[in-house]
Amino acid sequence: MKILLTGAQGVGKTTLIDELLKTKEFKSFKKIGELTRTICQKYFNVPSPKFFQNTSARIRFQKRIFIEQLFYELKHSKTNCLVDRGFLDFAVYTEQFLPSWRLKNLYIKACLFFANRFYDYIIYIEPFSDNIVDDGVRSINKDIRSKTEKIFKKLLTKFARSRILILREKNLIKRVNVIKSFFSAPFIPNIIV
Repeated sequence: MKILLTGAQGVGKTTLIDELLKTKEFKSFKKIGELTRTICQKYFNVPSPKFFQNTSARIRFQKRIFIEQLFYELKHSKTNCLVDRGFLDFAVYTEQFLPSWRLKNLYIKACLFFANRFYDYIIYIEPFSDNIVDDGVRSINKDIRSKTEKIFKKLLTKFARSRILILREKNLIKRVNVIKSFFSAPFIPNIIV
């Protein structure tokens, strides 16, 4: 089973995955960590995409992250995984930051296709605060986060086959408990709001 944890910057995806892996329900799962920062440093010598100064660098980044993610997804196709960001995220950020890229629509369709194919469940984490922790890497711009949230919500409607949990809990322990109960339910609805 592959579960994608997704949402805007600073909502606590990585922290939540790390906490879930400590539970007996998810102890056998592998974490596929966020590739964004690794790829920025390895191939582009910048700490995050926010440091790209031009469109061509951002396009090269989107292509590279797509290839790397595809490799990781295929490598772990038969493994139970919690995925920290994935193809849905790439579609969202392409929509937001590359509006005039001539291949944008094709790229987004490919991202949505692979997201539908690879993820059994998608957990979308809504922001619980207007504050974004400044780690020196992620964008702390509230307008960017707001636009990101709107694009996520629009693209989430494209997932008929996937199971979606929209997580609104603010407390980490409550988030973990909601997810555990979601996966222990005999019937899992398509969208929980």
